[in-house]
Amino acid sequence: MQISLETAKKLNWLWKDENRIEWIKTFIKIADKNGNVVPFDFTNEQRTLVNNLGHLNIVSKSRQLGCSVAICGLALRECIVHDNSCCVLISHNQKSTN
Repeated sequence: MQISLETAKKLNWLWKDENRIEWIKTFIKIADKNGNVVPFDFTNEQRTLVNNLGHLNIVSKSRQLGCSVAICGLALRECIVHDNSCCVLISHNQKSTN
């Protein structure tokens, strides 16, 4: 199966690290609060978080801003785009993890 030159250029652009938000919006879907599978659309808070991440980060956050979901999207992207990557999500207790 062949793809067009335009599609190949877009895919090449999406794979660059500076375009990680667009990559996630293009390839990742999430369940909304009603359980419907929808495209991942960043909120302003999520976009601010992703655009300001450094090498090591501590996020003091309130609930329901979607910070954890944004980080999960970044982790998925990292594992798919970069060879030999691994990510883990750890919670503070088993109930939360489930």
